[in-house]
Amino acid sequence: MNIAELRTAGLGFDVAYRFLLTPIGNIRADVAGTWLHRFEKTVAGNRVVLGLNVYDYGVNPSLKLNVNVQWAKDGWAAAATVRFVGPYRECEFLDCQEMNERARDVAPYATLNLQLSKELRSPLRRSEFAVGILNAP
Repeated sequence: MNIAELRTAGLGFDVAYRFLLTPIGNIRADVAGTWLHRFEKTVAGNRVVLGLNVYDYGVNPSLKLNVNVQWAKDGWAAAATVRFVGPYRECEFLDCQEMNERARDVAPYATLNLQLSKELRSPLRRSEFAVGILNAP
């Protein structure tokens, strides 16, 4: 019998703006994220797991953000993305509901991803060559 139930409440948002800066090129800025107010999962035995700000059935902090800036001109493009994850509690055996002595608090953190690409054209088709760095220092 599958009796799992998931209840969430929060807000998802995405704000983007694109503009042309001659002679620099096209610039696009984007901020997207989620603000989570409630995360509850009912599991076997009719037990309700309160998953907000804990690592129970996934990382569910109150706030997650992606900030992205892209540039493009003459077949070249570059992008930088910062991913922010708010604080949460991580517990042994995915059990943050009880007083867990092996729990640890994970501080908020951000990662940076970078990408550079070049569009290559031939009489037959277009291709793109891209390189990137994930979790840049």
